[in-house]
Amino acid sequence: MTLEQEGIASAGWFCGYTPIEILDAAGMAPVRITGERASSGVADSLMHTNICPYVKACLESAAGGKLDFLKGAVFTNGCDAQRRFYDIWRSVVPDVPAFLLAVPRRGDDAGALAFAARLAEFKDWAEETFETQITDDKLRESIRAYAKLRKALAGMDDARESGEIDMPGSRAMEIYLEAQKTPPGAALDMLEKEIAAAKARAATGNAAKGPRLLLAGNMTDDPELARMFESYGATVVSDALCAGSRFSSTAPPDPDIPPLKALARAYLRKSPCPRMVDADDYASRLVRKIEATKPDGVVFHILKFCDAHLYDMPFIRDALRSAGVRTLIIEGDYTSGSGQLATRAQAFLETI
Repeated sequence: MTLEQEGIASAGWFCGYTPIEILDAAGMAPVRITGERASSGVADSLMHTNICPYVKACLESAAGGKLDFLKGAVFTNGCDAQRRFYDIWRSVVPDVPAFLLAVPRRGDDAGALAFAARLAEFKDWAEETFETQITDDKLRESIRAYAKLRKALAGMDDARESGEIDMPGSRAMEIYLEAQKTPPGAALDMLEKEIAAAKARAATGNAAKGPRLLLAGNMTDDPELARMFESYGATVVSDALCAGSRFSSTAPPDPDIPPLKALARAYLRKSPCPRMVDADDYASRLVRKIEATKPDGVVFHILKFCDAHLYDMPFIRDALRSAGVRTLIIEGDYTSGSGQLATRAQAFLETI
C-alpha cells in the first residue's frame, strides 16, 4: 500500500543534498522521486532530448499525473537539468508547490554558513506551504530519527560486505529505495526485519558464491542492474550510488549547535557529488571502499548526458586502475537494460 493510499501526506525530493529532516519535521513523509522507465515522448516535447534521462523520466511521471498526490516538491540547483525541471514543474504540476534549494559547491565553513541561510528559507517555505510550525525540537527529533536509520543502513552494508548476512545487492538497492520513500520509523522497522532474515539465511551457509562486485555511479536506482549481474553468478557486495550508500554517508548532525547549521554541515560534508569543489574526495572514498571490501571488479554506471560525472570519469578511472581493480564503465539511459548491456556484463565477468 502506498503512502497516498494510507492517507499520509507526502513531499517529493530528487537530490541527495536535500535535508529531508526539514520535511519530516513539517509533518510530511519525504518521498524520493523515481521516474518512468518507459517514455511516452511527453518529456522530449518539454525538454531537450540530450538531457539527463532521470530528470526526463521524472518529468514523464509528473506530466502523467502520477505525482499529483504530493503536497510539495523540493528541487536543488545540483545540475542544470534539475534546475530546468523546476521551471517546467511549475507549469506542468501547478497545484503542487515547488521549492528550489540553492546548494553551495563548497563544503567548508563558508559554504556551510551560506547553506544554513538557504535552509532557513527552505524551512520558511515548508511552514507556509504545509501550514505548520517547525520548531527546533521537531527538527532535532527528525534529525535523530534519520541518523538512526542511516546508521542501520550503513550497518547493513558492513554486514553485506563481510558476509555476516546473505542479502543480494539487488535486494539491498530495493531496501535503500524504500527507506528513502518511507517515514524513518517505518523504514527502520522494515530494515531490521530484512537484516534478521538475511542473517538467518547466512547461517545456512548457502550464500551465493561468485565474483564480488562493487556498483558505483550517479542516479542509478534500478535494482534490475544488480539483478542482471547476479543472474550471471556475480555477487554485488557493496555500492557507491547516489540512491544507495551515499544516502547513509551523511554523518549524524552535531546536536550541540542549532539544527539548521548542523544539517548544513552534515549534508555538505557527506560523500560528495562531482558537482562539488572537493569532488576528488569521491574518488578517494571509493578507493578506500575498494581496499576495505576487496571486490573482484567495479561496475561504474553513469546516466547519459551527466556532464559532471562524465568530466570526472577519466580521473576516477585512473584512481580505480591505481587501486588495481578491473572496471566496467556503462552509460545508461534510465531503462532496465538491453541485450547489448547483458553481453558486456557477461564479457566483463568472464575476465574476472
